[in-house]
Order: sequence, then structure tokens, then C-alpha cells
Amino acid sequence: MTVAKQNGGGDLQHDLEFSEESELEREAERLPSLSPYIGNITGYIAGFVCLMVRRRIPCATCHAATVSEISPSAFFDRKNRGSLQKPSSSTIYICQTTEKVIRREDNLHDTSLPKKGNLSDSLTVSVMTELSGHLEKLYPELHNHKFESAADSNCFVRLVKCVIASYIKIRMHHTAKTATAKITESNIRKQLTKLILFKHQ
Repeated sequence: MTVAKQNGGGDLQHDLEFSEESELEREAERLPSLSPYIGNITGYIAGFVCLMVRRRIPCATCHAATVSEISPSAFFDRKNRGSLQKPSSSTIYICQTTEKVIRREDNLHDTSLPKKGNLSDSLTVSVMTELSGHLEKLYPELHNHKFESAADSNCFVRLVKCVIASYIKIRMHHTAKTATAKITESNIRKQLTKLILFKHQ
């Protein structure tokens, strides 16, 4: 009887520990929410993404689907100097999902993205996994167009991946620039070059 109780207690403790570990794993896998300010910034970056997609994908129909005539936010209007294209709601949704995945990776690796050679591809796969249940809602104007191409070169899938990859590239440049700034710290020669005359320089 004593042995049975001990085994039962051990099994219960093991189940509790396993339950706690599973809950922590589920918590880590959940996407973080974005504040309205971060959401506006993501919409602003999506304007640059539209320009990058236009250079990478030759399909005019896909170009038209990524943009909209309606501005995403007042922040976008304030920061835009006329060169950016107004992103569509689907483009913004993909960019925001990508931002959430990047922030989740930051949290999992102590505010530092994992140092992988194929980091961009890894993040793209993670974002596509998060979007898998919502793909039919993205770019509804391309519903018929995506069946016009071959399965191995589907225009719709290529567009979604291009939007994700473009956003990741912009974020990676920002992350690298921030990390470099922390290493080099402040440089008075760069900051005050217009205010101070440096002798013999």
C-alpha cells in the first residue's frame, strides 16, 4: 500500500510538472499583442514593403492587390512625404503578424534574435504557419487570379512570402543598426558634425 501511494504521488507530481511545462510552452508560442502605436508604425513600414514587392514581383495584378486608396492611419499621412504607397488591409495584416512573430522570437531569446544562417527563412515559415488559417481571407481580389498560375509557382503564395520577406529584411536592418549603435555608443563626431568644427579632420 505504501509503495502504491508513493508511486501515485510521484505520478501526480509528474503530471503537474508536465502540465506546467505544457502551459509554459503554449504561453511562449502565443503571439504578443501590438499596441496602437506599434500597429501604426507597422502600417507605415508596410508602405515600404509595397515598394519592395513591386520591384520583386512583375505581376501587375498582385501589385494592385497590395495597395489601397485609403490611408491606414493619421500617422502614415504625417510621415509619408509622397513616395510611399498606401498598403491594403491584407498587406498590413501580414506585416503585423510578421512583427508579432519577430517579437515572440525576441522574447524567447532574451531580446536577441537567434543567430541562424537561415533566420529569414525560419521566420518566414513561422509567419506562414500563423497565417495558415487565414490565407483565404487575404487579398480577396486575387481569389480567381491565384488559380491562373501553376501549383508550383502560385502567384498568391509567392506574393504573401514576398511581403513577409520584405518586412523581415527591413526589421533585420533595423535590428542590426540598433545593435551596432549599442556597441559603438554615442559618437560626438557623427552627432555634432554640423555644429562643431573639428580641427584637422
